[in-house]
Amino acid sequence: GNTKTENENKDYVHVNGLCYIVPYENVIKQFIKDKFIGQPLDYTVAQMFVLNRHDPDVEKGRKIWRKEIEEGRVKILKSKQNKQDIVDWEIPSPDRVVLKGDQLSILRHVHEHIVPAVEPKICFEDNSVLVMNKPPGIPIHDGKRSLNSIVHSIRPNQKLILCHRLDKLVSGVQIFAKNSTINKNIVSQIRERTVQKWYLARVDGLFPGDGEPIKCSLLIKWVPEERRSIANEEKGKAAQTVFRFLYFDKETNTSIVLCSPKTGRIHQIRAHLAAIGHPISNDSHYGGTIFLFI
Repeated sequence: GNTKTENENKDYVHVNGLCYIVPYENVIKQFIKDKFIGQPLDYTVAQMFVLNRHDPDVEKGRKIWRKEIEEGRVKILKSKQNKQDIVDWEIPSPDRVVLKGDQLSILRHVHEHIVPAVEPKICFEDNSVLVMNKPPGIPIHDGKRSLNSIVHSIRPNQKLILCHRLDKLVSGVQIFAKNSTINKNIVSQIRERTVQKWYLARVDGLFPGDGEPIKCSLLIKWVPEERRSIANEEKGKAAQTVFRFLYFDKETNTSIVLCSPKTGRIHQIRAHLAAIGHPISNDSHYGGTIFLFI
């Protein structure tokens, strides 16, 4: 296909309630950090761009990138050593040694992830903020180069700044600021905990407490190789979530629980609920029972 940039329109296809983007080619340009100076190019690129975040094996990635480089999909722009130097993009060999000031140009064939074809609803908007009801299953963003996400689809031609971020699987209120001053103000309020957050979760089993608040203060440790957080009493960052039982459904053996995180650790609610024996239903990553709720 033709090479496209992120600002061009992509071909979105809706089929059976799912949203696809037709595969496309995209050019990534990035300076190589000084810490990679002296390393072979294939090894450097394999460290900079991990192809499988669940299996970050550099040597496996190196073999793939070596082929990409040999096929001419990776170019290097050398920095000028002298004023009279003529600088141009070169097609290097995989063994080419990285030099200070090198810049990469990578032509990638992109297959975007598939998401539900649900249009986010705007709850409130003025000159300062845009507040939307984020649907479940759609990421707010998935790195700078993912287009099948909220930040690239809701207002592609308008500058919107994330004030916080809901996880991909979570639905709820997402706030965007329209300028940096408003963003700093809202982020400050969240950091100083003058803003309260409430989540509703369907969890496995009969949740305890009979409506009384239950505090979970287990430490939260993010495990990058597993892409999940572990809640324990020994290692991690301080975290606290307050839970309140609302309703129990005997047919599915699940409870509706009101969750109020007092800190903002990664996957905090999911990890705390799993640790106290009531993982979120349908959250298989944290041990939840898989249901099809109609």
